[in-house]
Amino acid sequence: MKPANTTQDGPARIAGISADPNNRNVTVGQGLWGTLASNLYNVRLRTSSTGLNGSSPDLRAPAGSATTALQHVVYTRDSGGTARIYVDGVQVEDDPINGDLSNWDADYKLVLGNEATGDRPWAGDLYKAAFYDCDLTAEDVELLYEESTNSNSCHPGMSMEAEDGTLNDAFTIWTDAAASGGHSPRRREGGGPTTRRSHPSAPAR
Repeated sequence: MKPANTTQDGPARIAGISADPNNRNVTVGQGLWGTLASNLYNVRLRTSSTGLNGSSPDLRAPAGSATTALQHVVYTRDSGGTARIYVDGVQVEDDPINGDLSNWDADYKLVLGNEATGDRPWAGDLYKAAFYDCDLTAEDVELLYEESTNSNSCHPGMSMEAEDGTLNDAFTIWTDAAASGGHSPRRREGGGPTTRRSHPSAPAR
């Protein structure tokens, strides 16, 4: 991804599975709110402990982690409940996110660059987004980052490869710094949301 600026907040919604600003399964966003930092990534994951908004608690990368350069951002949560954020292949934050995913709502849609309600816009280039029903290891994340930086193509686009499946308590979402060729350019200018129904798919190891 490539944020258009480091001042958008709210958080500004980059990618997620949600119904509206207060009800989600998961959301990756930029910035916090009010006088809090806007140059960071924030992830809200609904579990049986974090509430319908997935914000009690959320997981926040350090201030300064979000820049206007191309970045590869990964959020994982393992079956033991430890959540991690990686930026450009390097872990920048980890914390326990307790509970399980039994309260996820299967009717929520995949939404990119906003909420489905259109009132939490994010501006920037989103190159690729993927959701997995397993947690990627640090080695997996590093390999994905290396693949993205070695790509011969660097055009904003969108790739959603999904198949029917059921969630377990391990989870990964990542956004890529470079997409493979053949995807239609997609620039997020902070307008209406892009929505799509999706089921998570597991990566080949």
